[in-house]
Amino acid sequence: MRVYNKKQNGGVNNNDGMFLRKGEKYLLLDLGGGTADIACHEVVSDYEVKELYYPTGDAWGSTYIDKRFQELFMSVFPDGWITEFIQLYPTSYLELMKNFQTSKETFFSNEENLLDSNPDKMDAYIKDKYHNIKIPTEFIGFLEDKLDDQNRLNQTNNGEGTNDGSNNNNNDNDNLDDVEEFVNNLNLLVQQEDGN
Repeated sequence: MRVYNKKQNGGVNNNDGMFLRKGEKYLLLDLGGGTADIACHEVVSDYEVKELYYPTGDAWGSTYIDKRFQELFMSVFPDGWITEFIQLYPTSYLELMKNFQTSKETFFSNEENLLDSNPDKMDAYIKDKYHNIKIPTEFIGFLEDKLDDQNRLNQTNNGEGTNDGSNNNNNDNDNLDDVEEFVNNLNLLVQQEDGN
């Protein structure tokens, strides 16, 4: 089996000047931003192919990964925080998303030869794989400010519940400890990065 990657090899021909020979079969994978389209053909002549299987595909493009990443961010932090960050720091939010896209593009870059030589190791490799995404410092500062505001609000409301004796804290505050730990870990990483 031969693999031709248009992006990688620029569509390089084989030694006899032919890209594919008569009778050879190939899969055509068009993995775009919004969709993935797959076709299977056989070369009939220099300028003719025949369809071996009906083309297929779906909305499996990388923009859907971006959307899931955004949804994850929205779910991790209290309601409205990410929306507010986007409104206050649109350039930093775009930087965050660009960093995420770069991380996606380079996910397997260092391991390409390893995986090419033994594709059976792919599942085990992916299971243990993680990748860093550079977080803009404005995002860390924004989260610190939000946590400070929330802690002040909680201290103000501590013991000053409503008339029915309940506390004014809402469900959005349930994960503030996790957010605070996240910010503290980010700060440690920034300090380590700055120290190197």
